[in-house]
Amino acid sequence: MCNREPDEKRLSQKEIKYAKGYYENMETYFQQVAWQYMPNMQRSEADQRIVRPNLMSHVFIKAKVSVVGVDDEEVDLAAN
Repeated sequence: MCNREPDEKRLSQKEIKYAKGYYENMETYFQQVAWQYMPNMQRSEADQRIVRPNLMSHVFIKAKVSVVGVDDEEVDLAAN
């Protein structure tokens, strides 16, 4: 059994290899095509290009059907 990062535990080894290769190919492509003309978007600033959700914002939902306990989350929603 191999030790994997927590964010890789749901992917098979082949899926991980594919995803990493895809990411590297996209980085190379964008560097050659666009980022060389945008100095503020260089690879060293890759984290700034990643869009992350605001986990501190409010979310409003409306359930179409009743939902009780999903996975490990405490979720109890009444319909409507």
